[in-house]
Amino acid sequence: MQEVVSRIPLPFDVKLSAAARALQIAGIYVCLVGGRGLAGCACLKDVLKVEGQAQVQKLILGSMQDWKELPTRLNC
Repeated sequence: MQEVVSRIPLPFDVKLSAAARALQIAGIYVCLVGGRGLAGCACLKDVLKVEGQAQVQKLILGSMQDWKELPTRLNC
């Protein structure tokens, strides 16, 4: 893991984030192959929590923009 991350030409904090994400993915894989089920996988929950919040924010911002443009789209 360290060897792979050290080859990435990025700042240290970005490398640290990449290493953390790789560990999370490894944890998800362990849950999946270990038959533990993904519903109880702490690594998957953490990824979904962080990524899910970002995606919901994108959806909300997109929806707000759509609502602002609605009158022009309906020619009101």
